[in-house]
Amino acid sequence: MTLAGVAAALWAAWEARRNNDMTPEPPNSVVVTSPQAADGCALVAKGQTLELKGTAKLATGMTLWEVTQASGDNKLWPGPIAQMDADGRSWSMTVASIGADGDKDRRFNLLLIAADPNAAPELRAAASATDYAPLAKLPEGTDVLGEVCVKRSS
Repeated sequence: MTLAGVAAALWAAWEARRNNDMTPEPPNSVVVTSPQAADGCALVAKGQTLELKGTAKLATGMTLWEVTQASGDNKLWPGPIAQMDADGRSWSMTVASIGADGDKDRRFNLLLIAADPNAAPELRAAASATDYAPLAKLPEGTDVLGEVCVKRSS
């Protein structure tokens, strides 16, 4: 390569960086498209299911999960795994129920978690256990990508 060629390549790289063309994308990311709430929190009634939808970029082998955390509480309640569409980017999941009796007006954060193949079995076991119990912490190999605020209306 000539000196002029090297200079041109360096100039192009500098311009690309200046224009953010070389900013790496995060390996895992999520965008929630539904539900949308004007005040930031979606309303859900006692026993009502909630459909979550969005798009995601997940590294190979990662799965997307929902984990519920009540406001002011450290307990983590694993929920469903996202169903990915054929395009591999669009996802949806149905959260069966949020909260317990007496949770009217309580806020919940539905955490959207990327889990690697080592963490997914722990989430799956906790979510499907007969004696449904919370996790004290997220398993190793998970990453919180986003959250949805939900308020119980009844």
